[in-house]
Amino acid sequence: MHTIFYIHGFLSSKNALKSLETKEYLEKCKPDIAFSSIDLPAYPDKAYVLAEEHLIKLLNESSKVSLIGSSLGGFFSMCLASKYNLKAALINPCVNPWDLIPKLLGHQVNPFTGEEVDITTSSIPVLKEIYQSVTLKKENLALYLQRGDEVLDYKVAYKLLAEAAVVHLENGGNHHYEHFATLLPQIVTFFE
Repeated sequence: MHTIFYIHGFLSSKNALKSLETKEYLEKCKPDIAFSSIDLPAYPDKAYVLAEEHLIKLLNESSKVSLIGSSLGGFFSMCLASKYNLKAALINPCVNPWDLIPKLLGHQVNPFTGEEVDITTSSIPVLKEIYQSVTLKKENLALYLQRGDEVLDYKVAYKLLAEAAVVHLENGGNHHYEHFATLLPQIVTFFE
């Protein structure tokens, strides 16, 4: 069975809108493809470890796994797809979390789960090491960016991944990626 693993971003959850839209689309239009998503901790280094553990479990249970990752989940998906030779769709991905984390330091609350954390710079070297340990397989990546992303500069991801198999760049939009559900048929076709 083919499984799509949705990896959410920082201070989000498996119940985020894009995750729910993906699950609903697969149930209605592609019932032969399974859906999986889990809540990840707010600490980025711990989140990556848990995402990788869940991916390994899925790889042992499914004949094929594809990834959809949003924001920080896009970074995780980019690295995991390259490490395990999988296809991934990256939605407004944060490809340089070590530059973003310093802006998020201090007490944070996940609005979905209520998890409270104190973000420090301790995960930065871990994330850099994860990134440096993989060779990006751009032919396995589909990049979806909206220029109106108010959290991340889309040009950073575009510069790194302009040679991805699919590059979809839209004017307007926001960090949540407006009209994400309309991309799902294209994303699933890329995975198949």
